[in-house]
Amino acid sequence: MTTIMDFAAALSASARANQFAVNIIFPRILNSVTSRDYGSVNAGITGSYGARPETATHVVKYLTHRASIPQFRTSDIEVNYRGRKVHEAGEKEFEQWTCNVYNDEGFRIRRVLEKWDNVIHHPSVIAGLTMPSAYKGQVIIQQLDRNNSILREYTLYGAYVASIGQIDLDFSTGSEIETYEVSFVYDYFEVTYDRNASTGGAPHNFYESEKINDTLEGYDTAGFSTRSNAYGGNSRSGSVEFSG
Repeated sequence: MTTIMDFAAALSASARANQFAVNIIFPRILNSVTSRDYGSVNAGITGSYGARPETATHVVKYLTHRASIPQFRTSDIEVNYRGRKVHEAGEKEFEQWTCNVYNDEGFRIRRVLEKWDNVIHHPSVIAGLTMPSAYKGQVIIQQLDRNNSILREYTLYGAYVASIGQIDLDFSTGSEIETYEVSFVYDYFEVTYDRNASTGGAPHNFYESEKINDTLEGYDTAGFSTRSNAYGGNSRSGSVEFSG
């Protein structure tokens, strides 16, 4: 006969949905676009052209209050034969990844996200970046335990902003913090750290970014060293590095 103690032993230590951290490695181009007159790509972008990626990186891990472990599926190919169906595996498909963000009075995250989208597609003229490697970055999602240790880490490669949700305004919501939804498309994801399997070496250490000085020029949000890839530069390290 199964007992509640059998269930408790099988469950062991349960993973908690409220124990997680998210960070974004923004594409390098956002460090270069600093004025409305940055060539034809950035002309006329108002309100976000001066947004600095490091100011968002500094707070993403704190202000992203809802996220998910990424979803994927393998499509099905049906082959018919005389009234019967045989199934074969099709292509792997990665769904859009969505998170929800608290808004602060400086709009620090939203301004950088708007800038990111604007350099991909100019808001008022037919212009934008044409090389995907220039505007793609990475998103990192970490499942934590209650002691802030990392259980598993997922990295979304080739990520860029697909949509930035509206912020609802209402006279009757004086005790509520503004929030909005952000969706990303990406090429694929990998498990870049697994505490139980030691997959991928050391995980990212977001909290080393407390060293960030918002006045630093030449800050490279893709400055995580030891593992290079085509999207957003190097991606692995235990600390944030600066150049310049």
